[in-house]
Amino acid sequence: MIRSRYSAVAMALHWITALIIIAFFVFGESMIEADHGGTDFTRALHVSLGLLVLVLTLVRLLWRVANPPPALPSTMKGWEVTTSKISHAVFYLLMLALPLSGWLAASAVSAEDNIIFTLLGGMILPLAAVANLGELLPEAHSLAGNVMIALLALHVLAALKHQFIDKDNLLARIVPGMR
Repeated sequence: MIRSRYSAVAMALHWITALIIIAFFVFGESMIEADHGGTDFTRALHVSLGLLVLVLTLVRLLWRVANPPPALPSTMKGWEVTTSKISHAVFYLLMLALPLSGWLAASAVSAEDNIIFTLLGGMILPLAAVANLGELLPEAHSLAGNVMIALLALHVLAALKHQFIDKDNLLARIVPGMR
C-alpha cells in the first residue's frame, strides 16, 4: 500500500523538533546573551534543547530509514522535487551540526572564560578538547543557526505555496488531523 501521509511517529518527531527550532528562533537573542554571561537557566535551556534536537534528529533518521516518507505529488516540477530533497538533507545536516557545533563552541568558551555549561537538572555538560579555536566555533555555530532560520523560512513559504497556490494539499502529509 502506498502511503500519502507521514506516520504519526514521524509527524510527532517533526513537530516537536520544529517547535524547539522555532523556540530557538524566538528566544535566540536571549539565548545568545545567556551564552555570554546571562542567566544559568537560559544557558541550561539552550544546551538542553540543543541536546534534545540532536537526539530527536538521530531518532528521526532511524525512523525515516525504517519508514520511508510518502511520495511527493506527481504534479511537482523536477526542480521542486530536487529542491525539496536538498533542503531536507540540509535540514538534517543542520539539526546534527548545530548541536555538535554548539557543544564544541561551549567547550571553547568554557576553556577561555571558565564558564560551566549545565543541562536542565544541573548535570554538567562534558567538554570537548578544543584548543586555540577561540571565536571560530561560536561564530560557526551562529552562522549555522542563521542558515537554519533562512531554510526554515524557505520551508514554510514552500509549504504555503503548495497549499494555497498549487492546491496540491501537500500539508496534509505532515499536519495531524488534516485530510
